[in-house]
Amino acid sequence: MKLSGYIGVTSAPENEKKEKIAMTTPVLTNNETMQFVLPSNVSDPPAPTNGDVTVISRDAEKAAVVTYYGGWYKNVADAKKKMLLEFAEKDNLKLDADRWEWRRYNPPWTLPWLKKNEIYIPLLLKKI
Repeated sequence: MKLSGYIGVTSAPENEKKEKIAMTTPVLTNNETMQFVLPSNVSDPPAPTNGDVTVISRDAEKAAVVTYYGGWYKNVADAKKKMLLEFAEKDNLKLDADRWEWRRYNPPWTLPWLKKNEIYIPLLLKKI
């Protein structure tokens, strides 16, 4: 609800510019955080007025990803994460399992079997 408040989904936007920002996908979650991806036309994001919300910039990175369809069930996400790590190990890929993300693409009212999800785990790349 704090993130949706920042972009003004259900109320006045909770940011310094009082600027409504379009909702995008995916919604990124892991064990500790939830993140929205801001639209590309928001080049200078307004500062949040809620101290629990921060705006960060992320660099591009390479990752291993598995896509699946189904409800938002933590046990399924954990199983897909485990499967992705096992496949990566067989292919000698080194993944940063501590930085995994569960990416969800659909609104909550989407029928569970139609919900697109991804498990995303960044690759650990050796410096040359």
